[in-house]
Amino acid sequence: MKKIESVAIIGMGALGLMFGQRIHRLLGDEHFCFLMDEERANLHRQDVYKINGQEVKFPIKTPEDIGFCPDLFIVATKYSGLEDARKIIKDLDCASTVISILNGITSEEILAEEIPEKSIIDCIALGMDAVREGTCLSYENIGMLRVGILKSSGELKQKRLDSLVEFFEETGVPYAVREDIKTDMWNKLMRNVGIHQTC
Repeated sequence: MKKIESVAIIGMGALGLMFGQRIHRLLGDEHFCFLMDEERANLHRQDVYKINGQEVKFPIKTPEDIGFCPDLFIVATKYSGLEDARKIIKDLDCASTVISILNGITSEEILAEEIPEKSIIDCIALGMDAVREGTCLSYENIGMLRVGILKSSGELKQKRLDSLVEFFEETGVPYAVREDIKTDMWNKLMRNVGIHQTC
């Protein structure tokens, strides 16, 4: 499996910006971007973001002008943006690894309706306290990404997971590999629906 050397994030919410900053530091403008359609790109290209008080200017690209084929797509949209995200990934037709950091248990299934399932690594985001207001993001705890595959997934998915782990090590993105990632995903859903709503 090819080493992950380029990344596109689809979605500029709190999690996309938080993890995007850390990845952008390593890869720079040539191998990293936030990817979106032309209408959204025109809205955001001039934005300067502040993350914990530090100004950051991110490269924003469309599928037409991205200039590279990302080794990794990170889907960080809202639920309503999943269909647009999977269309962008499908149309670029790259042999990329794909992770979704959305809450819930269905985003991977929705992506897999048009993207090869073998490309998608199950993932959940936990423990962060990021808050976004306009172009300003603040957080104290970056949390972590939990990733994993089913035991029956096969050698190709295992190689994708290994490459993803190597990338997280290089970028300093906190992570944990879980043998039973599906249980973790359900546990987070139950907490979000039950405990968090009560709080």
